[in-house]
Amino acid sequence: IKPIKAETNLNEIINFLEKRKKRVLIAFDEFQQILNFTEKNTEAILRTNFQKVSNIGFIFSGSNKGMMESLFSAHSKPFYQSSEILYLNEIPQNEYKDFIIGHIKNSETYLTSEQVDYILSVCRGHTYYIQYFCNRLYSINFNGKKDNIVKVFEDILTENEPVFINYRNMLTNSQWNLLKAIALENTVKEPTSNQFIKKYNLGGASTVQRGLKSLLKDEMITFYNNEFIVSDVFLFNWFKMSKI
Repeated sequence: IKPIKAETNLNEIINFLEKRKKRVLIAFDEFQQILNFTEKNTEAILRTNFQKVSNIGFIFSGSNKGMMESLFSAHSKPFYQSSEILYLNEIPQNEYKDFIIGHIKNSETYLTSEQVDYILSVCRGHTYYIQYFCNRLYSINFNGKKDNIVKVFEDILTENEPVFINYRNMLTNSQWNLLKAIALENTVKEPTSNQFIKKYNLGGASTVQRGLKSLLKDEMITFYNNEFIVSDVFLFNWFKMSKI
């Protein structure tokens, strides 16, 4: 869709919804992706249209904290102070554990308390990966009394190897080596330190800085709690079991 046509369509949709008697709520997931649009005025167009309406509410969610903050907290951005900011923290492990156990107790799947802890640990509390893992266990009627949960998880990682190899082909050698080094360290606070660079033979500090910038842009790594971490939880675990 051409930019002018897209803007016209947006106006028509907003006008249609505004004329409805019922209040409407529109949710945008991964909203930070608008920063990657080729059209430079996307934010201004959206903000102009959104602020005209009175009976339409908007929710903007995104997984990239830094990019979302730049959209709503930077003075130069059209969406500056246009919304209330709410940070969603990780679901407490004990609550997640109770939810999983309660969900499977009436099924043919059986998990011990320790096995649920293992799921939450290797998935780093990330809902997508927890659901993926639990769905696999549920589909095979996993029996924690006799089945090996580590083997099931390793099978999942092996099945995803084509995806990981594709990542490898997309990245330069230095970027891939940096990504692997971060995974092997679990998290990294000072990626340009001599100790970290020498330990994994990453070249110079400038090479690491360029690699970090590229990996962050491609969302291969995340900067969270002042530490760098591999974004893809399965890739993170695969690095630890792989010799590649």
